[in-house]
Amino acid sequence: MKRLALMLTVALWASSALAGPFDGVFVSDPQGCGWLKKEGAQALFEHDFLTLTLKDGINANEFGCEFLDSKPAAGGDALVITAFCEYPGEPFPDLISLRTFDESSITLTSVWKLAEDAAYGVDGNWGSQIYTRCNDLEELPQ
Repeated sequence: MKRLALMLTVALWASSALAGPFDGVFVSDPQGCGWLKKEGAQALFEHDFLTLTLKDGINANEFGCEFLDSKPAAGGDALVITAFCEYPGEPFPDLISLRTFDESSITLTSVWKLAEDAAYGVDGNWGSQIYTRCNDLEELPQ
């Protein structure tokens, strides 16, 4: 019994230690933190930005991704996530990586977005976007 309790404690500690840099609410537009605090979930309908949490995946007005599974990379500063994403009537699978960018933001890279950007000849950092942590929010407002 003690062995089982120890194994569960170690498993819970390991999973929380791995997720640490990615805990909390992140937004694609730094102003999104203020919008969420002021307007709640309605902010997603009023402004053009994305939210990201490990629990809720990625959300926007007419777009979302459910995170199905995640695996940490060596060093704990990156995750690889399998996701089920959808625009209205257009579901698709995606493979997403999250990596720490600095102490208050992460970089998301999407295989689907990478292919879309390449197909349309988008200039810049194909498939990647920086998300900023909302320090005053622990979870998305309902």
